Amino acid sequence: MIEVSRTQEAYEFAPKVGGNGVVPGGTSIPIGGIESLEHRPMLATQEMGEQLRSINPLQPDFDAEAHVGAYLYLAGENLSRGVTGGIIDPDGGLGSRGFSRFAGLL
Repeated sequence: MIEVSRTQEAYEFAPKVGGNGVVPGGTSIPIGGIESLEHRPMLATQEMGEQLRSINPLQPDFDAEAHVGAYLYLAGENLSRGVTGGIIDPDGGLGSRGFSRFAGLL
């Protein structure tokens, strides 16, 4: 449904607005649970970083800043002038493996 919505919006809002997206994956960010419950930021731990690298073909060490270029590309009027309805997927190759394998189903 999201795919249909994105491409439909890209068509309807053109040429004034480009309907593009960035879908970063495998990124270490300090998201945690409720501090009073002593939840630690799971995605920013060294252990999680090692696990993300071990399942990723390019074995990147992504933090949020590693994805800035994708957003700047789409925001740049001259750089992405002919792009609409597209998705940039800076995941270091994680998506090329398929989510079933990522989930341990293969």
